[in-house]
Amino acid sequence: MSRCSSTYDVGFYVPSIGPLLAREVVPPTGGAETQVFLVSRALAARSARVCLCAFDVPDAGIPASLDGVDIKLREPYRGGAGMRGQLREVLAIKRAITHIDADVILTRTASFHVGLAALFAKLSGCRFVYSSANLTDFASAPPGLNRRDRALYKLGVSLADDIVVQTEEQARLCEARLGRTAILIKSIVEPASRRMAKPEA
Repeated sequence: MSRCSSTYDVGFYVPSIGPLLAREVVPPTGGAETQVFLVSRALAARSARVCLCAFDVPDAGIPASLDGVDIKLREPYRGGAGMRGQLREVLAIKRAITHIDADVILTRTASFHVGLAALFAKLSGCRFVYSSANLTDFASAPPGLNRRDRALYKLGVSLADDIVVQTEEQARLCEARLGRTAILIKSIVEPASRRMAKPEA
């Protein structure tokens, strides 16, 4: 149920999006983050109240707002090995989700953070949306995740009010592997001016 007093209509918890927001040159991020960046700006251009939550990148000059999208920084990932590091990251995600204060929380990519973001969103009374970034999101064992992280990821997907996919193939996999009907929203790109120079290759 939506909270009418929420600050934002939608909050994107995509912590690795920081390099796209930075004023300074920092190592680039991936396509999943680029899509969220474009979608968040498009929503803000249509008068939606939008927030992005990103890792703080030291000396990157990340602004408090960009193209109508508010930016909230959370502490850099310092989970590391051991129970103390893992607990520190759990609490960091909890603080980040709670401080976003949005009707809808959305996150992307198969990771342990999906389950934690979903859980804290639900406890805060928010709707939770999971957005697929890759076919491997629907694999029986998404790559790069250990057994615990897979369990948290599956928990998050099961708690999602909606699952958004980019392709028809992802929609079929979502139905087959998760028993869920996904919402298909295809990838978007920024308009580019026509090239006038002769290509070199």
